[in-house]
Amino acid sequence: MPVMGLVGAVDVQNAIVGNWPDVNFLSVDGDRINLGNVTNGVLEMSKEDFVHFGTAVPRIADYVVPMSMGMRFSGEASEFHYALFHALIGDALSNTSQYIYPGVQQCSTFFTLQAMRRRSCDEFVLEARIYKCHPGNMLSLGANDTADVTMPFSVEGLDDQADAMGQGGSSTSPLGYFFVPVPGANVVTNVSVP
Repeated sequence: MPVMGLVGAVDVQNAIVGNWPDVNFLSVDGDRINLGNVTNGVLEMSKEDFVHFGTAVPRIADYVVPMSMGMRFSGEASEFHYALFHALIGDALSNTSQYIYPGVQQCSTFFTLQAMRRRSCDEFVLEARIYKCHPGNMLSLGANDTADVTMPFSVEGLDDQADAMGQGGSSTSPLGYFFVPVPGANVVTNVSVP
C-alpha cells in the first residue's frame, strides 16, 4: 500500500526512493574518501546503439549493434574537505596537502566510486559501484548567506575490463554494477564497505 508524503505516493517497490548517505571514492592503493551525504544524487546508465534500416517500406530495422555503454554518478556534495577537492581535480586520493593546485597533474588519477542508497522506512539498500572513474566536470563551489552550500560534481565510468583498479572489473562487467535487492526479502541492514 502506498504511503502518502509531501511529494505524493511512495511505492514500496520503488528502489530509487531516498538519498545517497554513503558515497565513497576508493583508490587502487586502498585510500578512501567518504563524501558523506550526497543530495540530488543521480546514478545514470547510458547506452548508444547503431540501428541499420532496410530499404523496404515501411522501414524495418535489419539489425541493432550496441556502440557504447556508460555509467555516471552526479550529485551535490555538502561536506567539504581537502581530500574531496584533490579527487575532483584528478589528484591522488592520498594527497594530504591543504593547498589545491589545479592543472599541475601530468594525468588524472583514477578511483572507484561506491555509493549506497538507504530507504529509511525498511532499511532497503541499493548499492552502486563504478570500477574506474575520473571527474567529469569542473569544480564549482558557490556561496550564499545560509549554511546550506553544496558543490555539484560528477564522475564518469571508464572501461576496466583488465581490473586495473582491483575492484572486480572483467569482460562481463567492465563498468561496474548496481545491486537492487527484492523489497522485504534481501534487505541488507549492516552494509560494510570493503
